[in-house]
Amino acid sequence: MNGENRFAEAEAEYRQLLDGERRNLGADHPDTLATVHDLATVFLDQGNYEEAEKLYRENLEIEKRVLGPEHPDTANSMTTLANTIRFIDGHNAEAENLYRKALEIESRVVGQDHPSTTRAQEGLANVLSAEQRYPEAESLLRQVLATRQRLLGDEHTDTLLSQYNLATVLKQENRYEEAETLMRHTLEAQIRLLDASDPDTSASRSLLADILLREQRPLEVEEFARRAFDDQLRTLGPHHQDTLESLRILGDALTRTGRYEEAKRMYMDTIASIGADSRHTAREGVVDLWYNLACLAVRTGRRDEAFAFLEHAIEAGYDNAPFMRADEDLKPLHSDPRFDKLLARATATSRQPALVSR
Repeated sequence: MNGENRFAEAEAEYRQLLDGERRNLGADHPDTLATVHDLATVFLDQGNYEEAEKLYRENLEIEKRVLGPEHPDTANSMTTLANTIRFIDGHNAEAENLYRKALEIESRVVGQDHPSTTRAQEGLANVLSAEQRYPEAESLLRQVLATRQRLLGDEHTDTLLSQYNLATVLKQENRYEEAETLMRHTLEAQIRLLDASDPDTSASRSLLADILLREQRPLEVEEFARRAFDDQLRTLGPHHQDTLESLRILGDALTRTGRYEEAKRMYMDTIASIGADSRHTAREGVVDLWYNLACLAVRTGRRDEAFAFLEHAIEAGYDNAPFMRADEDLKPLHSDPRFDKLLARATATSRQPALVSR
């Protein structure tokens, strides 16, 4: 069964269960709350962050009312909500506040070493990294990693997740050699301990590929990025953020090694696979695909193709005009009047209810 069908079946099953529990047990019953959480997690796993957010917020408000605002379960739900909304544009500040509140409660109530506390610490570090506050993020992640190594061991899945997150920050700090060493160790352990196609294993392959790409080693990138993309396409679906990130890395590597047409074909096939899917994440994915394809076209001197792809991106909802103007990949297009026209259209789109912001 492919990922799309698996998610659809799980969603239908949990919705049916939730309807019965709300009717027979009430919205505040622990079993109902557990099912709401499970349904939200299905949405989260397929990258449907907006639907997951609604359900996690519902649970958090009930727990605040029933258990109290400083109960450990309430604090843990704050972390869960923050872990979701940090992927939605414009929610970083709220996510940071939720993490800090959860961390303060959990440090005091259950202790610094409790799994819920380290989970909140790790989430806060990821938000700080997204805000480019890398030294703060690195410090927190090293604390979490040390705690998990001490309590769980070097090869526990949570320890490996901490290594992944730390490597992500090191990559952003241009400390590629250290990041590569950490990710090779992480990936080797995941291949041995988890399924070779597990989403965490695929994410690690993708991150290692990105590190190698930044080290200007495109020939080594393809093996890791292609395996990650193929597995994610099958298990997560074509619109998932992780799938699209692996495609971006693979397409970049192929283009750098003179295989632009192959990269373009993979992009077009993925756009066709998403098709008329009306979910927000699917539409968002199409926008990113067209935009990234335009960047690849520019790098190979295909200006007319680049403008055509940018037009598709804007028609699909691309609205981040400031990023488009500043993007180094698109600088060669600035002298062409067509660029200013597309920039104006992107600006106009941003005044409408936005689909995405790259």
